[in-house]
Amino acid sequence: MELFSLLEKNEQRQIRLFQLLLEEKGSISVNQAFDRLTVDRATLKEDVQMLKAHLETFDGRLTLEYQDGELNLFRSGNLSANEFYYAYLQESIKYQILLHLLEHGTYERQKLLTQLNISTATLTRRIKELNAILQEFHLQIKNGRLQGSESQIRYFYFQLLWFGRPYRVNQLEAVDQATKVLLALLEETFPFTFTEDGEIMFKLWLKITKSRLRCVKKAVPDYQNLPLHLFEEDPFLISLQTFLSRFFFQYAFSWNQNETLIFYLFMICNFTLDTSDKRVQGFLLEEKYKDDLVGELNRTFKKNVQDAFSFYEFTEEFSQKVALTVMQNHYRLVYFRGLVSVFGQSGLKQRILENQEQQLLALCKKMTQQSFDILGLSDEDRLHAGLELYGRYISILVMVFKKVELRLTIACDFPYERLMSDIMMEIIHERLDRSIKFDLVSYQKGQSYDVILTGQNKEYPSQQSAQVFVLTSSEYDFDFPYLNQFLRQCYLQKIKLRMDKL
Repeated sequence: MELFSLLEKNEQRQIRLFQLLLEEKGSISVNQAFDRLTVDRATLKEDVQMLKAHLETFDGRLTLEYQDGELNLFRSGNLSANEFYYAYLQESIKYQILLHLLEHGTYERQKLLTQLNISTATLTRRIKELNAILQEFHLQIKNGRLQGSESQIRYFYFQLLWFGRPYRVNQLEAVDQATKVLLALLEETFPFTFTEDGEIMFKLWLKITKSRLRCVKKAVPDYQNLPLHLFEEDPFLISLQTFLSRFFFQYAFSWNQNETLIFYLFMICNFTLDTSDKRVQGFLLEEKYKDDLVGELNRTFKKNVQDAFSFYEFTEEFSQKVALTVMQNHYRLVYFRGLVSVFGQSGLKQRILENQEQQLLALCKKMTQQSFDILGLSDEDRLHAGLELYGRYISILVMVFKKVELRLTIACDFPYERLMSDIMMEIIHERLDRSIKFDLVSYQKGQSYDVILTGQNKEYPSQQSAQVFVLTSSEYDFDFPYLNQFLRQCYLQKIKLRMDKL
């Protein structure tokens, strides 16, 4: 779900124009805007005026000027894109309907019409549009209620509020003394340490949970697709159930095993826990294979990485870091559907994809399909989950690939005494292409190298795999363009040899 699908069409265009200005470093011609937004001159003029008016509400921190056929965006203070987007989102009728349902659980048509100051026809259209959006989350608004599994409803609202609102808004709204006490007790009783953001996420989740617990007093919640079997074999969950039941009982909330499972799944899969803490690491690693589907996904991912990078042995610390990240992603994949995305992130995603090796992308695509096949997802769920899972996998694989990042070992063999040789190496280091990963070292006869850089034309019989580059003169910079080209070719050859193994 794109966050801005909650906005009107003209508002979506204004957001896109704003993002175009950011993408083009603050300046874009009107003709470029026509082409990129596919709108006519009158529509663009109106959108520019509305965008300018919205920006004026931020006390000059961002200003838009139109002069000589150019649109220019200027900043004179701190303003995040989320703050700007939120100004639009707050005014959205669809967004206000969703917040009303979160607060009250249901709506009376006439009261909602009066509150939003809209007609019956408009409300009917907006509900229809919302239902089209909510399909991704397996939810729908029917008979005045948001219907679907309780875990999905809470997950949807968490995504909507976390990604749709500025950080400070979520931070301030999450301030609640009872929640603060609960988090402190959790960290004291269990092996939990929350990250700073994770603590805010959890407070936000608990706020949503309390709203839903109030609402479901009048209805029977749907607890489908929760792993109830975990209670049969997980002493930790039984202890957590006892702890949470006692806490929420004092607020007259009914708490059962289903609620504990939703609590547990959110805590694991939304990266609220501080995985740098040894206690957290131990806890999560214990949970790694307790769920059959999550366990199978974890094992399949591990085998793919081992096969692809069989030539490299990872440290235990790094392997554990990857395992924890993968496990949390897989819990999310198994038990939650849908994703709220801010389409301004598409540029970042595109940049990530463009800068990866094709073999790595192919491996990621294969792994994504394997995971979907294991879960037996429908075509529609594959469509919605595909980009998210692919993006998460590629991020993990890039992290792995960087760990085994190729570097050229370049040995310098010059007929100088040690001090002059070191000075020469420093001069060379300053002139080499930084897009190439390399280690520049002094030549030692018994060592192996990728490249030997020398000032004399000589044979290196013990270095059969090393390529030799002879500087015409070490006193001048004449050779460096040729040297950098030579090194790029060596680097690409080494990458190709490794990628052929994937």
